[in-house]
Amino acid sequence: MMKRRSFNIFVKGAFNAGDTVTVQMEIGINGYWAELTRTFFAGSISDEWHRAHQACVAAQDATLKEIRDGASARAVDSAARNVMQQAGFGSAFKHGLGHGFGFQAINHAAAPVLHPASNATLRSGMVHNMEPAVYLDGKGGMRLNDNVAVQADGNDVLSRSRESDLDWLVVAG
Repeated sequence: MMKRRSFNIFVKGAFNAGDTVTVQMEIGINGYWAELTRTFFAGSISDEWHRAHQACVAAQDATLKEIRDGASARAVDSAARNVMQQAGFGSAFKHGLGHGFGFQAINHAAAPVLHPASNATLRSGMVHNMEPAVYLDGKGGMRLNDNVAVQADGNDVLSRSRESDLDWLVVAG
């Protein structure tokens, strides 16, 4: 059984109400690595960021319907990208949907690469992240990053117990 650890994050500087604060955690256990990212909102959330968060959640939901053994990584990325486009954030989603992990927390070339130009095929046992994001020039960005294991009949979201709803992500000042 893995011991659960808690930690505090202390940030120097001031945040204004509505600012985004993206926290990326890199976790290493017994030589294996993963990453998890959440974006928090200082004190309040604007309608635009609320819509961006909804788009990222919907993009993850669409992605999870596609992830399974034999799926095209390009098609999985496209499922998320289509949702982001329909929500009006297509050009604000500026990177691929995800990449594999395990021996490094962040290696954008680790298989499987979920990207519009990817030729990868997902196979049972692969693990990867899915990180739909919105980056708005001059306003900041938000990313919702979870970790997924590919299975023969679908997938298992390994980080699902980590909160991603807005009640948890809007932090009082």
